[in-house]
Amino acid sequence: NNTIGNNNTIGNNNTIGNNNTIGNNNTIGNNNTIGDNVQVGDNVTIGNNTVIGNNSTIVSGSTILNSTIPPGTILNGTIINGVLTNGTVSIIIGNFTSPFDYQIINGTLYINGIKTDMSTLTIDYTADVGIYKYAFGCQNVSTPNVGRNITYYIYYYNRGAFPASNVTIIDYLPHNVEYKENSANGIYNNTTHTVTWYIGDLMPVDSWRNDVSTWRLITLTVFVNMPANNTICNNISIMTSTLETDYANNNYTECFDANAPFDPNIKYGPKTVKIGEYLNYLILYYNEGNGSTTDVWVIDEYLDDYLNESTLQIDNNGTYNASNRKITWKLNKTLMPGETGSVAFRVKVREDAPAGAQIKNNATIIFWANVFNFSNSTNTTITTIGCRSDSDCSQPYGKCNKSSLMCYNCTMNVNITGKVFNDANNNSIFDENNEKGIPNVEVQLSYTNGTIVSTTRTDNNGDYKFDLTIPCQNITYIINVNKATLPQGASAPSPSVNININQSQTVVNTPFGVRLPPQEINKNVPVSGASCDKCKAQPYPAISTGGGGGGTTTSTGQQPTGTTEPQKELEITILGKTKANKESEILVTDKNGNPVANSEVVIGGEKFYTDASGKITYKFKNAGELEIFASAQGYNSISKSINVSKRNLNVTVIGKMCLNDMSEIKIVDADTNEGLSGINVTINGVNYTTDSKGIISYVSNNKENFVSIVPVGKYLNYASLTTSLYASECIVACTEWHNLTVIINTERCKSKEGCIVEDTIEISVVDEHKELVRANVSIYFNKKKIYEIYDDKFEYKLEKEGKYIVNASKNCYYNGTATINVKEAKPFDWMPILLLGLLLLIILLLLLLRRKKYVADYEFIKKAYDEGKLEYISDKYKKVYLSLGTYRKIEEEPQLFEAIKHLKNKEVVKVKALGDKGKKIFNKRGDEVIALSEELNAVLLTETEERIKAAKDRDLKFINFEQAYKKE
Repeated sequence: NNTIGNNNTIGNNNTIGNNNTIGNNNTIGNNNTIGDNVQVGDNVTIGNNTVIGNNSTIVSGSTILNSTIPPGTILNGTIINGVLTNGTVSIIIGNFTSPFDYQIINGTLYINGIKTDMSTLTIDYTADVGIYKYAFGCQNVSTPNVGRNITYYIYYYNRGAFPASNVTIIDYLPHNVEYKENSANGIYNNTTHTVTWYIGDLMPVDSWRNDVSTWRLITLTVFVNMPANNTICNNISIMTSTLETDYANNNYTECFDANAPFDPNIKYGPKTVKIGEYLNYLILYYNEGNGSTTDVWVIDEYLDDYLNESTLQIDNNGTYNASNRKITWKLNKTLMPGETGSVAFRVKVREDAPAGAQIKNNATIIFWANVFNFSNSTNTTITTIGCRSDSDCSQPYGKCNKSSLMCYNCTMNVNITGKVFNDANNNSIFDENNEKGIPNVEVQLSYTNGTIVSTTRTDNNGDYKFDLTIPCQNITYIINVNKATLPQGASAPSPSVNININQSQTVVNTPFGVRLPPQEINKNVPVSGASCDKCKAQPYPAISTGGGGGGTTTSTGQQPTGTTEPQKELEITILGKTKANKESEILVTDKNGNPVANSEVVIGGEKFYTDASGKITYKFKNAGELEIFASAQGYNSISKSINVSKRNLNVTVIGKMCLNDMSEIKIVDADTNEGLSGINVTINGVNYTTDSKGIISYVSNNKENFVSIVPVGKYLNYASLTTSLYASECIVACTEWHNLTVIINTERCKSKEGCIVEDTIEISVVDEHKELVRANVSIYFNKKKIYEIYDDKFEYKLEKEGKYIVNASKNCYYNGTATINVKEAKPFDWMPILLLGLLLLIILLLLLLRRKKYVADYEFIKKAYDEGKLEYISDKYKKVYLSLGTYRKIEEEPQLFEAIKHLKNKEVVKVKALGDKGKKIFNKRGDEVIALSEELNAVLLTETEERIKAAKDRDLKFINFEQAYKKE
């Protein structure tokens, strides 16, 4: 209860008690504490880090330096670098009312971006917690997929001015997902199927910027176990014991469609399947061209012996041919540009199938099957047969891993050896005294389904050897001799030999007898490869014609001294990232890491040969699984499966994104930073397309702007992207000012005496150079903001009589003003307009009655042409529309096409693509002609019973050829 007089200096680290009065012109030092209910006089300077008590009053002219201002403090002065740490700020100055966004720049307070003097400032102790989440698929796939893990990214924040206490987050999982893990010690409750995080205290972030980088992040991973083409919705909430200013952002619901992952012409099958279970296949097809296609066929060649064909179930009206084991879908539909479709089938794995064996399958997609027969092959799916229990696993393999479904605990080494020899006595038995081996012959080891396991070549004695490490179970291999590597004129050995390896058999010998013509005995053949000029020649050993165990000599007459060398192993290493449209080096080495030069590498049917460092350079084309094969002289062949990942997109803002201002957004390749032209981008539900530099221009009307990119067409090798861009309220320092002029166009007003109520006026804004000002111009009618111009002009309907004052404002421009007087409408004001409108309506009705629209199908046009009545029909109906599919069929018949082209030039016939309405009808009905007729509300000219029935069902008018030709 003391009074401190004027012109004093109060030092540092003091405490001023409650209910005191501090006079004018005082200076209060640093680190002081000022108690509650203290009256602070004029022109008082309060030092740094001073804490001011509750319910104090600081009168005009005072300066506050970086001090803490608690609730209830009244400030009647200018804040210089004040730190408002506690609560939501409310202010009443002129027309500005709470809530608002504030910023302090160089000691001046800006409210809603406008400079102002301060009147009364009050502070309330409140927080504002909020939550946001989105789902993201695994392995850089933005769309969550069925049968995969998805990760929820959960952001939470406090945008109030005070800390939030006892913060708790609860995620209510939907029933069709399975909980896996979370990142921040969340507690999963199996009974309620919820995850709860106890956060504790949550400090506030900068509320006016709404900056997502200040938000906290936790993640939650679940497994999707629901059928495809269903929607999953997940609810999450955040709570605090602290009073909040806004509770609307305390809950969030994230929904997404769980579909099979999408690529054009691709086949999906599971990675593993248990013995006796159904194996499900899904085949997708996609029209990525610019025109429609018909006669879509899908053919799947069902080859594997591990599947029980009696259990085969085929969807989408597919048919199975047991003689060639092919499933064929002949889809009677027209596929529009960008449209996709799918077929599916399922079949059980046989009960006697071996665990660990692989089932490989692919399909062929054919467009225009009856005309051009354009075909595309899908990827090859590889499914491993998994075990159900230990009984499925052969001893001593013995055990079944329940998570991987693979048998384990046993492998065995098997040596398969043999000889390719000159069977001089033609008895298929090698006579070591009189018969000699043939060197450099390629021998292939395969599974029964034809997949090559390994290849090798015979040594100088004609011997070959395969060293294998295989599971402890019965396996059947097939051994073939590559006939192309035998000497010219040699008789072929048996085409193949089946090798059944059981668990007790570790060495298998398989000879091949060959008859050589005498003139070929001493010829040279290449060691390896198809390009013989790059290969060293090696002579066959000469055959001794003497009796007894005579030795062999080479064509040079020298005795061979070499011994049989075992085949060595190769390894394939990818140097760099395996990403679509990206070059990487592929290295082929031996087991010790030594490079193997001149190795043959086969990728996607293309052959390459390694250089002296054992490398090739290869540009990966498409994302997905890829098999790489390598072989070399003296080595076992090897294959390596890799996954080529999709490329990633980045979204960048050029410069700064300001609220209600034009920004440039660039879509780039994440690796090369190259702009991507012609890519479709969706921002807040509106579609845009990038220009040649990958840029779109965008006006941000929201602080948060949701960006979604789902690449199609030439960008299918890019992963989808979903992100948010955040716009700030930018305060721009103006270096120069311009004038605004408001122009009101009253040409559309109905009365000659001026505008009346219900008239429409056009408003545009120009600068002092008469140039249109298009972007971010705010328009006020009688001080009420009604529009922001983003184009040349906008229309406004006059709603009431009186004087309208129209103001235009824009940052760095002086306001422009115009006025217009509006009168109440009188009956006679409308009379000329009504008479003119009635006359126009009558003319329009007469035109409609005379010019009906007609849509003709191919069958109708063809019959009219064949019977010589096409000109009559066209003269009678004046305007006939053809669908794109009909026109393309006509193009295939030159004479008919010339006749239609003639009518098209006369504007009697018009070709029309389906609009949005027609596409929706087509997706439901599957008939392009019917869809076009409905869209145009036209009479259908048809000769097919199917379309006549469809027209009756849809209440469409139709005319067949007989009715059309009938004389009227």
